[in-house]
Amino acid sequence: MDNSNRVGSTQDPIAAGHGSTNNRLSGGYDEANYMQISRLEQFSTVEMGPHDSSNSWHGLAFDQLQGASSLPASARSLTEGSDAAEKVDSLTRLNKACDRCRKSKLKCDWSKPCARCVEDGVPELCQLTARKSRKVSDRLCTSTACEPCRIAKARCDANRPCSRCCKLGKQPQCVDHLVAVADRPLPFRNGKLIFGDELDNTFHVDFGRLGWAYGPIRRCWEWGHDPVAILRIFEDLPLYFQNILRVGLTAIEIVQRHMQSKRNTADRLLATNEAQARPIPSGFEGFEDYQDQMWDLNEDVGYLKLKWRKVQEERASLQINNSVSRIFGTHKEEVLARLARHELPLLTSEFEWLCRVMDLIFFSISPNSGKPMIRFERIHHVVGKEFKSALACITNTWDHDWSGNVRAAAFCLRRVSIDEFDALRSTNACMRPVTQHCLGDMSAHQMLDTYQMDVEKLKISNMKQTEQGREILWKLADLSQTQLAPVVAYAEQLKRANGSYDVF
Repeated sequence: MDNSNRVGSTQDPIAAGHGSTNNRLSGGYDEANYMQISRLEQFSTVEMGPHDSSNSWHGLAFDQLQGASSLPASARSLTEGSDAAEKVDSLTRLNKACDRCRKSKLKCDWSKPCARCVEDGVPELCQLTARKSRKVSDRLCTSTACEPCRIAKARCDANRPCSRCCKLGKQPQCVDHLVAVADRPLPFRNGKLIFGDELDNTFHVDFGRLGWAYGPIRRCWEWGHDPVAILRIFEDLPLYFQNILRVGLTAIEIVQRHMQSKRNTADRLLATNEAQARPIPSGFEGFEDYQDQMWDLNEDVGYLKLKWRKVQEERASLQINNSVSRIFGTHKEEVLARLARHELPLLTSEFEWLCRVMDLIFFSISPNSGKPMIRFERIHHVVGKEFKSALACITNTWDHDWSGNVRAAAFCLRRVSIDEFDALRSTNACMRPVTQHCLGDMSAHQMLDTYQMDVEKLKISNMKQTEQGREILWKLADLSQTQLAPVVAYAEQLKRANGSYDVF
């Protein structure tokens, strides 16, 4: 039986049910596949013989049809080469086909008009529209998009705040986290996290675009607080309060730069003699490590210590103990990771946190600057899965180098009882002066009982909606203007001395 009879005696799966070439192509088979199957039929007849029961291509195994190792290499190379050529030819036909043939996914003879459009009686519709080239999308990838757009998986642009956040009124939340990433396993020992050479561009990107890139605010950010929460507090303040803060913080930076320039001049004159006359003891660093280990074993006081390098330009290390991790209700390593990524929540309400920041600023420009600052505050801590309020004694201390620059700051937190708080409240006027000036004197029971309600009530955005809240904000703004007035006046004198007569 010859090859033609064998093929004719078997039902053709391509021709069956399809009367014409066009119908065969529309049924999912093209001419290249038909020719390839015919070559496989001829090859099977030559290899197996005309009288073999498996010489029909219907009897071939599935791996033989796929070009498996049972076929000779010459045959496999023939089919693979034809596949690549047919793919290129198919793409060429697709690009040159008219719009109607391309839309119908049918073969086009590339004539103008083509045979199919003439046969259908619509030669005037035989047109070839140039395909649009793929353009580079202006959508930023998720690694460079802002946080709200990244979470919503929405389009973001390079502006900060981006156009989407401006439309939604989320300017304070439009922040980038370009550098603040903590990889695991974290390089920490005895609760101390060691930072590499930090490039804190994140602070200037997130805070500078809204005009809040000031040194005191940066110190709060370096303690690991969420930049979104911090920016929301300052952006929600009334405009008159924002202007008072910007003028005062700008004046503080001018005075600090002036003092730093004088200190640097003295350092250059005394550095050589001082280093020769007072060599650093060899055991001094070992003593600091021993002190840090002792704090790590303390179970009664929460301890956080932040060290800087290059005169407070970069964080060098950050240490916490187990008591701090119990306050946040999570493992020590997780707390360190959140500190490194700036994801720690605030331990107080928004207004009380702002009062504490202003208290630290007032203390830094007072005659007591550099001494320990002891305050009593109302905080919340995690118990299981619930937030509960507590009273705590918070002590801030600063370590200075031989030239007077701050090289480290410590934050100690000790819980106090109701009786201890009330006993100190009647004798100590400096328990929390700024908060007490704005909210009034409150007993321990009042502070603990009203905390859950005050968390929402003392949000800056909610305070602006009530008359009582606006009055409290005005008290803090008036106190800030009074306390910062001497610094502003001194900064204006420095500007006049430098030949600048611009006033704040």
